[in-house]
Amino acid sequence: MEQTFISYSEEDRAEAEACSALRLADASKVKARDRFGEDSPQSHYFGALGEIAVARALGIPWRCHSKRWNLPDVGPYEVRAVGPGTKPYVKTKGNDRLDVPIVVVLLCTSPGVNRAVTSAIIAGTIMPMKLRAVGQRSDPGGRGAPAHFASLADLTPW
Repeated sequence: MEQTFISYSEEDRAEAEACSALRLADASKVKARDRFGEDSPQSHYFGALGEIAVARALGIPWRCHSKRWNLPDVGPYEVRAVGPGTKPYVKTKGNDRLDVPIVVVLLCTSPGVNRAVTSAIIAGTIMPMKLRAVGQRSDPGGRGAPAHFASLADLTPW
């Protein structure tokens, strides 16, 4: 398949924002920390938007889930959303299930819409074992939680 383009509505962004607040609160309660940057609603917001894009592409409803750290995000997939202005990449974490494919979603902004995320491109998928084989191991947040990072060229088209 080719890359899939998804547009977001105001309602999508509001749902993602509400979900990000819930996820950040739940993560704080168990003292979970963002592995690669600052703990922030933005990382959870981007994740929720990525999940909305994948659910829409699959034709299934999206629901905000929290406290489900060991289950796939949407259908059979783990979703990795790459925020706007970030060099595209894909990562796998040490606790990723090896049998759950990772979908990479690139979030896009529109200059005339207050730099809000207005759309997404589903770039492709990769299995965690392949990502670990081709990716470089790094701990960019310096938090003792290294991951494997690879480029979008390593993805299987969606």
